[in-house]
Amino acid sequence: MLNEHFAQSFATAQMVMLANLQDVSHEDSLRPVGEAGNCINWLAGHLLHVADSLARELGAAQPVLSESESALYSMGSSPLSTESQCCQIDRLKEGLALQHKQISARLAAMSDEEYAAEIDPALLPVPLSKPNLASLITTLAFHQAYHSGQLGLARRALGMQSGLRI
Repeated sequence: MLNEHFAQSFATAQMVMLANLQDVSHEDSLRPVGEAGNCINWLAGHLLHVADSLARELGAAQPVLSESESALYSMGSSPLSTESQCCQIDRLKEGLALQHKQISARLAAMSDEEYAAEIDPALLPVPLSKPNLASLITTLAFHQAYHSGQLGLARRALGMQSGLRI
């Protein structure tokens, strides 16, 4: 039962994320979106960095990003600019689609017992009394939805229309 809920959460966030990345050029992805906002490239790379981590934890797939690429998009990394050596936005989009497919397949095949498996609390950004795989997936589904919404706001800040058609 949990696998259906988790798969739906990730599928919905994925739909929003890919819609908000549609028609974004590499140049646009690096344009600043205000003083404190992250550019679209960083947001997409950060989402892929986290998807790589989840895929690795689930045993679903190998990471798309190398360690050095992943460091560009980790929490607390330096802001990107047009001069930054970073991943091309199309590569990030392809990586996000690939990891979503692999993570979704793994989530669909997991049992409730697997979701209840305890995990290292260091994997979670917030302290929980009983850290397990389900709590990690719930947290990361929220994380994906949060940053997917930021992608939409970044599009608007750059003068682009929403990518969503709902």
